[in-house]
Amino acid sequence: MVNRIKKIINSKWFPFLVLFVVMFAIAIVKPVDFGDDSFFAEVLEKGSGPYPEVTNITEYLGVRYNTWTSRVIIEFFLVLFTSKFSLIWRILDSLMYVLIGYGIKRVFLSSKDQDNKINWILTFLILLIPITITKEAGSIATSLNYIWPIAFGLISLIPIRKVIDNEKVRWYEYLIYFPVAIFALNSELVCACILVTYLIFTIYLAFKKKLKPIIIIMLLISIVCMIVELKCPGNKARTKQETEMRFSNFENLSVIDKFALGLITTMNYYVLNFSPLYFIFTAIVMILIFKKYSDNVICKGIGAFPFAIGILFTLLPGVFGGPIRGFLNSGLLDENFSGINSLSLCVPILLYLVDIALSFVSLYLIFGNSKKTLISMLVLSCGLCSRIIMGFMPTVFASGNRTHSIMLVMIITLIMMLIEEKEKKFKDLLLDFLIIFAICFK
Repeated sequence: MVNRIKKIINSKWFPFLVLFVVMFAIAIVKPVDFGDDSFFAEVLEKGSGPYPEVTNITEYLGVRYNTWTSRVIIEFFLVLFTSKFSLIWRILDSLMYVLIGYGIKRVFLSSKDQDNKINWILTFLILLIPITITKEAGSIATSLNYIWPIAFGLISLIPIRKVIDNEKVRWYEYLIYFPVAIFALNSELVCACILVTYLIFTIYLAFKKKLKPIIIIMLLISIVCMIVELKCPGNKARTKQETEMRFSNFENLSVIDKFALGLITTMNYYVLNFSPLYFIFTAIVMILIFKKYSDNVICKGIGAFPFAIGILFTLLPGVFGGPIRGFLNSGLLDENFSGINSLSLCVPILLYLVDIALSFVSLYLIFGNSKKTLISMLVLSCGLCSRIIMGFMPTVFASGNRTHSIMLVMIITLIMMLIEEKEKKFKDLLLDFLIIFAICFK
């Protein structure tokens, strides 16, 4: 019995089991009777719900598609889980975090890596995803609109890795990849990320003469889903209503204004507010560059910049960053934003553009001329674009921090790519550090 327990604990899957148990313990106490959860729970109450004229869920989804959203697949499950099956949701939601970990490992890390510490590090990084962003608009609504599409989206990318590694995609795997892809693609932001990824790798694999039918099919499904979302009358109607209710000046903003809006609101979250995952990412980047370019001051400066401004404005604002932080805060945006018309907005825009540019350069300095450089840059680009695009939506402020979900998962992915091939001592130190971080910030 003791030997069996030891075997389980030493298994490479044990960290993911721990992740499931912890997330289930959190899910079991999450309230499911507020915000959007309450709205969806009443949908099937005939005559008294938000749509009294609706008699069944099919009619409801038709009304929503024409008046509010293209996320009809997500909302189908939202109605079910909020009205009848909240316990099932708690179990499945906990499983989604395991799928995120498995997806990151399977798609982005070496399939030959059997180091159990990698799984432990991945587990504790996932535990650092803030609980607050997973229940801002209702626990079930937030998880199904953000966490679930990300988890399924990562799983839907596995065929790319299998084709690159010359692994055969068997017929029954189609029964897994297609349904999870359809669910993930029902989220506009995840759909854009998947579409771009499959488009890039379709071109790459065609050039390498390794293109397989499943890659083409997944690309076509992504394109169809994106067209459906762009053509959805409900999305257009919702944008109009949200603009009138939440951000009346939105239509007067230029493309540059909206980009600046997305950029500043994105980077403020990481630079002006302490984000454990961003802190770890920039710290590891700096350490690796310092180690690789110990005699190059310029390279060390490039690697240290993103980490330094994070420390300056969060951990040491009263000592060094007070005046500058106050100046940047004077340019913080709200629903009264009317465009880039002051120095207080130009300064953070320039600062954040430099920060992002140096992050890309740092990845190149670390990985050099390799496939990992291109993949890491694609990961960072998907994360940044998924949040900066919010500047082109009138709900940029109303949506809250949950719109950072994709970015946070991409940061976890980058951290794992950076430390995957490092020596055991480095992983041991990082794991000890993450245990403390996870306890403090979860």
